[in-house]
Order: sequence, then structure tokens, then C-alpha cells
Amino acid sequence: YRPAGTEFHFLASTVTINGTTCSVALVGALESNSAANGRFMSATKPATPDYDRVTSFLVARNASTQGLISYSPSTATASTTYGAASVISRVSNGTDDRPRLNGTLFTSAPVAHTASFDITVLRFGSTDSAVDSLGGGIGDILVWSTALADFDRLAVERDLGAFYGVTVQ
Repeated sequence: YRPAGTEFHFLASTVTINGTTCSVALVGALESNSAANGRFMSATKPATPDYDRVTSFLVARNASTQGLISYSPSTATASTTYGAASVISRVSNGTDDRPRLNGTLFTSAPVAHTASFDITVLRFGSTDSAVDSLGGGIGDILVWSTALADFDRLAVERDLGAFYGVTVQ
């Protein structure tokens, strides 16, 4: 819940996610005025890039396209609609990454991922610089240091979807 008239442009939190598993689910809407790589969420260490690293991850706008990208260890992309709320999730289970948009995998198959995460900072709406500011909105963000089972992930996605009026496959 976010009271009317409140908003944030950047939010950071200190966390510890080590090991090979983690999960995130969020509701967000991408707008066309978003920076080319505007971040919904970035998880890494302080002063460390969040892209192309196997020890961190992000969900962001895919360059200047009307789509989303998930990094680490390789990229996976999905198309979205400007201004439309979407349920975005990502589960790393120690074997692979499974980024999803409204319940559907970004790619036809999961992306292999066995490296350990080394995350101490979560950032929402941007990285450390305004260059990567997100144009759009974020409704809810849920983060786990474990891999959600498919049943639990789908329940979370559908619950978020029902609350925000998003159809989840």
C-alpha cells in the first residue's frame, strides 16, 4: 500500500544474500521516459556494477526498447507494454535462473546459474547514478534468500496480480 501523493525515486536497503539461491517478485510499470537501462531492482555489493556479473542480479529496461532484461549470468529479455502494471519475478535455485513476466519465462528455457551470490545492497528505481533512473512505478517488492518452489512462486505472482489487476499465466 502506498498512500496517495507519496512516491520515491530511489531506495536502497542493506541485506545479505549469499549462496546460490534467491527469489524476487515485484509489481512494476515501465514508462517510455525511463532511462535506457532504468532499474526496477538491482542487487549487488556497494561500488560494484550490477550487470554481467554472476554474483549479482538486476531487472531493468532493455536498453531503449519497450522491454525488460534480466542479467546474471547472461541476459534474458521480455517485451512489455508502457504504462501497464506487470508482475516480474526471478527465482535462482542453485542450478538456473528463471526470470518471468506475468508468470511466463522471459526465455523458452531457464538460464544456467550455479555461482554463489554476494549481495549486500538492494536498490530500487535506480543504481547509484541518476543515469539509470526508472521511468515508471513500483508497487510491491518481495525478496527471499531462498528459491521459491514453483507452487509458492505462482501463488505469490497470482496474489500480486489479483491485487494490481494483472493477469498472471
